[in-house]
Amino acid sequence: MRHLLPILLAFLAVALGAVMLSRTLDPREAPDVVFIVIDTTRADRLSTYGWSRPTSPNLDALAAEGVRFDAHHANSSWTRSSMGTLLTGRYARELGVYEERYDRLPDDARTLPEILHDAGYTTLGLTSNPNINAVFGFDQGFDVWEDSAVVFKFMEAEDDARHFHPKRRPMVDADTVARRALALVDAHKSDKPLYLQVLFVDPHYPYDPPDSALEALGDGAAPYEGEIRQADAGVGRLLAGLADRGIDEQALIVVTSDHGEGLRDHPRVPRAEAHGYTLYDSVTHVPLIVRHPDLPRGAEVSALSSHIDVLPTVLDLVGVPSPEGPGDSLLPRIHGKAGPDAVFMETDWRYCEKTSIRTATHRFNDNPDHRRYREGVHEQGSLPAADVAFLRVLPGTEAYAVGEVPEGPKRGVDATAEGLAPRLAEWNAQVPRRPPEGRDIHDRITLADGTIVPDPWAQEDVTLDEGTAETLKALGYLE
Repeated sequence: MRHLLPILLAFLAVALGAVMLSRTLDPREAPDVVFIVIDTTRADRLSTYGWSRPTSPNLDALAAEGVRFDAHHANSSWTRSSMGTLLTGRYARELGVYEERYDRLPDDARTLPEILHDAGYTTLGLTSNPNINAVFGFDQGFDVWEDSAVVFKFMEAEDDARHFHPKRRPMVDADTVARRALALVDAHKSDKPLYLQVLFVDPHYPYDPPDSALEALGDGAAPYEGEIRQADAGVGRLLAGLADRGIDEQALIVVTSDHGEGLRDHPRVPRAEAHGYTLYDSVTHVPLIVRHPDLPRGAEVSALSSHIDVLPTVLDLVGVPSPEGPGDSLLPRIHGKAGPDAVFMETDWRYCEKTSIRTATHRFNDNPDHRRYREGVHEQGSLPAADVAFLRVLPGTEAYAVGEVPEGPKRGVDATAEGLAPRLAEWNAQVPRRPPEGRDIHDRITLADGTIVPDPWAQEDVTLDEGTAETLKALGYLE
């Protein structure tokens, strides 16, 4: 019996946790929740974060009514893995989301809309980025979910009329998204509290804002700034429309981004003008603005935070217990208490594989993809020239003081940042990597020499010869 006691206690703890997480709220007390993601938005390009042009007047006003987190980071630098983390409080590797073409959010991943739905919320959502369409599992927990009508070419048949094209079929603009979201709310009125999730995609490449957005910013404004201004206008239209419908100052409003954009911050690094390829502040430092009647107005939080903290923060504010995970509610940090002294990031996108640790003053990046290139795993003929140039440029590790040196390749190595290497190695060892789902749609991979072999992620029973197995290990497909 003595040996059974720990098992019994563990069972009771799990059972109690399930009951707590499934309890419903009093709809008269639970606040409506509006969760807004503005794709590809750098914090430092918003006027509320100090940018010189008025790129974000509506977000400026929202921050003045709520809390702005000044050192918030995405835990990944591309959409699906970052959105998975935002909605589950788990790192992308814990979800098995690595590759854009195939990987989906697993069905057993407990998402924010699922938790709130079980607590008594009506859950409505829509996206203008197809990276989180229902085919990738992001409709979990929603009473009503609307996919992006425009999709990437790899998602549909070759002649699909919905394929994205910068001119012939661009992504849906913020004004249209706001109107669709309000129509969704009107069509599904309920006595229950509302969870509304909306993704605006405007700042994503290609940058082609309307003339009115550029004119509002003045001469010399960059198209990317104009796209942010356009997205901000969509946020303003959405919030104003919700206020007209009674969803106003009593609601919890959360605004963030999935990742940033490299732009011209890294002129010596090919591919770094975009996102997904690197883990620098340009692609990880994103806005987080939270407004709630119980929070101070106009507060600014300098403590580090990241996307793993967003789900527990939302649940803390609405009074629903949070599932166990690597993140923590940000409420203590809002009230001046210290949080973690470092945040961790990863990208495992296309042929890239990087992890990073970022403190308030330093960053250390581990780049196994660049090491593999130097070891001859990536043959020059197997990748486009720009990708080969990218792999050739960066070293196997990067250690620097934030703000003191240009991010990217350099000769010097900061000793303090180098000292973060053991902590990053420990994180890599302790945070599990889950096999991905969705690879069955493409169960073969092509090696650098052109050899086609079974994808070990996609098949349970695969026999590989020793040479192929070693190659796959070097590529990161096998432990």
